[in-house]
Amino acid sequence: IYLGGSITFNAFNNPQSGQTVTFAVAQPNGTGPYTLTSSMKFAGGNKTLSTAANAVDLLTVTYVNSSIGYLASLVTGFA
Repeated sequence: IYLGGSITFNAFNNPQSGQTVTFAVAQPNGTGPYTLTSSMKFAGGNKTLSTAANAVDLLTVTYVNSSIGYLASLVTGFA
């Protein structure tokens, strides 16, 4: 995904336990930086996207169940 604006990501449609999605997120050259807003639980609390032009981050989200909800991790700074 090349960002064209900030992201708000809070849920899957009809989530199933164990469902996982990974996105490669890239900042555009010159029009960012854009941000990520989410109510999901992030590993280490980190949900700050890279801000450099053309920076690439990986966002992985897993739906565990209705009690735990969504767990996410963000790995930043691929170059």
